[in-house]
Amino acid sequence: MGRGKRYGFDYYPKDTNVFSDLKIRRLKSRYGGDGYMVYDYLCCEAFGDKGYYIEYDKDYYFDVADILKLDEERVKEIIDFCIQLDLFDTFQAKKGILTSRGIQRRWIDMCRSAKRSDNEIRQDLLVLENSPLTEVYAEETRVNSEEIHINSEEITQRKERKETKGKKEFIAPSQSEVSKYFVENGFTEQLAERFYKGYSEANWHDTKGNKIRIWKQKAQQVWFKSENKNGKAVLAPGQKLSDPEWNNPNAKDF
Repeated sequence: MGRGKRYGFDYYPKDTNVFSDLKIRRLKSRYGGDGYMVYDYLCCEAFGDKGYYIEYDKDYYFDVADILKLDEERVKEIIDFCIQLDLFDTFQAKKGILTSRGIQRRWIDMCRSAKRSDNEIRQDLLVLENSPLTEVYAEETRVNSEEIHINSEEITQRKERKETKGKKEFIAPSQSEVSKYFVENGFTEQLAERFYKGYSEANWHDTKGNKIRIWKQKAQQVWFKSENKNGKAVLAPGQKLSDPEWNNPNAKDF
């Protein structure tokens, strides 16, 4: 079985001036190193798992507290303060999602660097759609998606061209051409007529539904049998070509 799509990464880039950021400084000012540790852990979780967001509930506070060896209530306060500082989007947080414009922007950049084609943010999770910056990224991901779709169509078309390369387009023969070919090979015109009417009525498909591509080859493989040279392959009086019994008993095609 093939592996499912992966949206997360094993690492994520971090700005060297992160501690100069006013929001981070306010977080550290209130909660010290614990505040930044919780925030950094949440970023690692987002980038490492779903790529650009975390689904969280009240049980999530305990998980974080247990891993970081902090008090559960303190973890909740830190996360709530991160949301208040807009380190995580307020609207998404009300839905139980921790994400931000910066996280989403960074995830897109990481996908591009890793040459991942599936780098589109879910529309229901897209942060600040009225933000000029976010609109730019939303438009770029939309364009990327369209380019992927176009490339997929091109690959399909190339595959179809490759499959049909070397195959000549089938041109149905006339009844006179069939009769001439049968007679030249020692078979009767009556057999040729049955061959022609049977396949032409079936739109030049055999009984298995396969399109006939080389009618002479079909005649040689199925109809040119020694037992057909003695006139056995003649329609009985009143028998119709549409009847199942019209087929040559020695031929598997009709």
